[in-house]
Amino acid sequence: MKRKILIYGYGWVGESVFRFCSCFNNVSIRVIDEKIDLHKQALYDERFIQPTKKEFLEFDYYLIAIFTPAKAEEVKQKLIAIGILEHKIKNITEQRFSDNMKSFVIEYFESFEEICKAWEKDDFYLSCFHKVLDDFISKYYKIKNNYALKDKREKYDALEKISVFSKIFETSTSKLGDISLNYPGFYVMASTYKKNDKDFYFIEKIDFDNIAKRRRNIKLIACLGNSALRVEYLPTNQTITSYMQEEIGEEYIVLNFGVSGSTIYEQLMLYNAIVYPLKPDIVISFFGGTELRCGVVACDVMVKTHKMVYVPNAWETTFKRSNQSKIDLYYEMGRIPQSSNSLITQKDILIATYERLNQLRNIVFAGGGAFYGFIQPILPCKNVWSQQEIQMRNKEKKYYDEVYPDYNRIFDMMKSFVKEISDWNLPYLYNLNDIIRECKEDIFTNYWIHCNALGNKMCAKKVVEILKQN
Repeated sequence: MKRKILIYGYGWVGESVFRFCSCFNNVSIRVIDEKIDLHKQALYDERFIQPTKKEFLEFDYYLIAIFTPAKAEEVKQKLIAIGILEHKIKNITEQRFSDNMKSFVIEYFESFEEICKAWEKDDFYLSCFHKVLDDFISKYYKIKNNYALKDKREKYDALEKISVFSKIFETSTSKLGDISLNYPGFYVMASTYKKNDKDFYFIEKIDFDNIAKRRRNIKLIACLGNSALRVEYLPTNQTITSYMQEEIGEEYIVLNFGVSGSTIYEQLMLYNAIVYPLKPDIVISFFGGTELRCGVVACDVMVKTHKMVYVPNAWETTFKRSNQSKIDLYYEMGRIPQSSNSLITQKDILIATYERLNQLRNIVFAGGGAFYGFIQPILPCKNVWSQQEIQMRNKEKKYYDEVYPDYNRIFDMMKSFVKEISDWNLPYLYNLNDIIRECKEDIFTNYWIHCNALGNKMCAKKVVEILKQN
């Protein structure tokens, strides 16, 4: 039997009651508050819709979520006046319930039906039920204060030396799809295949302590980029950074800090968080392939006003989930043609990218390092496509026509976007599309932004050549 509950009032008490009732499956909840405008919530959550007069009379219980007895009594009389039966009206004042208590609710309470039976026998102020809630919360905190919890955590800590964020992920019961690990100030993407590094899921585990203590004659090259640098789809020895290490020799350490999807802005955050303390001698940014496709589905306020082009499914999704919002995000609208944010233009994304590229360069320079920006090679900038590239792109296009039609439109914009970046003529900026433009061999066989081993080798040779010239 599904019970229908109306929560009257949505302050601290109302939100606490809402969270409590939401723990149970066999309950239908509606919330009203005459003093708070809930129409924005109502757009995405029917529980906040103002019930009609007929619906208003059909609830099993009316929970007045007001702490002050006099005000609760006033609302009670108001409800009785419109025809609500007095025994259905109850005043609840508990405001300490939090989402963290959900799992304990299921253990403690037999069912929501039993709770309703208790309400039926209780007085208007739910005197008995509030004692039950006091006992529930008291037992919950006793469990939280149990020293066995600390013992369990310390035993887990002893298993392997990884960060708490990795431990949260490793003990999660949900690891499907693209999972972002949000660290303080930056994110990384968990990997299905490359798991040597459980902290940051870089393609190879980085010994931060030893790198920071390297001999003074050993130079460190830190490479930042997206999935094209990271190369989830090829063996580790076929990445740009692996070929760079072969080309440049043992006097240098070349590290791959590639994070799938990351933009210049996210490279900047990653550099500040974990690369800067290593004091790299050279920092290289490989960029250009993700800025446009991320920017067009991001927030126009963040892109245009604050010059942030970021990965929406790493930041917006996490925030949406933690706040239990049901707002539709632009990047979730993939099946809708022209689903991009119409308030963002290519020029807006270029301006934001330019701003953050220069910021990254200035920070690296201020720390004593040299900085180079490389526009990554992409299929749209290749003049002659091989037969395999044509087949790959046709298959890719057909797929996106079905699941994300706007993506093919973004693909068609990429060539002009890259040209605009190249035209900045910055002294530290180089365009790797120049080396693949007239190449007739297979370069892009996995994805339009992903070079194969040959393409990575060509890029690595060019990068090292430029480094040696400077």
